[in-house]
Amino acid sequence: MTCCFNLFYSEFHYPLSLVSCPLSIVHYQLSIINCPLFSITRSCSIIILCHKQLYLVKRN
Repeated sequence: MTCCFNLFYSEFHYPLSLVSCPLSIVHYQLSIINCPLFSITRSCSIIILCHKQLYLVKRN
């Protein structure tokens, strides 16, 4: 299981919504929407920028 964060794009702030989902499903969904990799943090999280939204997937 992973923590899946959806950081909705805003010019000044990023409201955070948190859901729980399997990493395999996350990879599947991200590959479907074909979003480019935005950043990889030290905590092995993945931040993806797509359609003015930031997706952060944290591996537990």
